[in-house]
Amino acid sequence: MPIMAFAHETVLSLSCLALFFLTLAKTRPGTARAAALGLSALAVVTALWGLGARGELFAGAYRVDALSQGVKLLVALGFFLAVAFGEGVRGVQAEHEPEYFLFLGVSTLGLTFLASGFELLTIYIALELSSYALYVLVPLRRDEHLHHVEAGIKYVLFGAAASGVSLFGMSYVFGLAHTTRV
Repeated sequence: MPIMAFAHETVLSLSCLALFFLTLAKTRPGTARAAALGLSALAVVTALWGLGARGELFAGAYRVDALSQGVKLLVALGFFLAVAFGEGVRGVQAEHEPEYFLFLGVSTLGLTFLASGFELLTIYIALELSSYALYVLVPLRRDEHLHHVEAGIKYVLFGAAASGVSLFGMSYVFGLAHTTRV
């Protein structure tokens, strides 16, 4: 199992951890954006570095191959572009700016796990990790009519319904195929 195959996930996990510690500290406005920009650029570099890598974890439930590495590169580029050029911070209060970038990073981490998931449960857990971060991200934006709170509640309710339907469908697949392998 080469370390290069899982370098992107490791760097992205450590980046999320660094962004978490940044939320605990009192920082100047713009510090979180600069840190997220640097860490997302590092994620793009590690995704490029590991393009040819292959590997397997958890008895084949998590597989790294050329397709998953390409998808991870696209996700990392999307994260970098969202931090660099996104106007998402415009509606977020200054004291919640580090949390905004943290949850954006955690959602990116979930999407990278989703790219390498090779079992139904791995795919479900990665999808939920990405979704839960976005559930928190939606109400962070502020407007004068409190539409962000309503949107966040609707998003959580629709997400819960979608998760229930997904688990129900996966139980049928498991019942018919007698395996959770894709």
